[in-house]
Amino acid sequence: MNGGVTGISDYKLRNDDFTWFPDLNIGGRRVGLFSLGGDACDTIVESGRAFVFTDVALGRLDDDVTENCNRAIAFTRATIDLMPR
Repeated sequence: MNGGVTGISDYKLRNDDFTWFPDLNIGGRRVGLFSLGGDACDTIVESGRAFVFTDVALGRLDDDVTENCNRAIAFTRATIDLMPR
């Protein structure tokens, strides 16, 4: 995987300064959900030996990431079947 990271669990350990939300299961696949701060919300999916990220940020100074997380989840849900396993 990227930079010696061996999956979502390892990615989460190496990035423990992110705000992590409970993992999701979309299409039978594990999806990590996190915020880097501000109004940004991201999903992460394993695809082969890589990760696919979906990032939604509107650049607002708002700590409520609910709307942006819902958008990131919706986009991931719409595209996950196109991501190689």
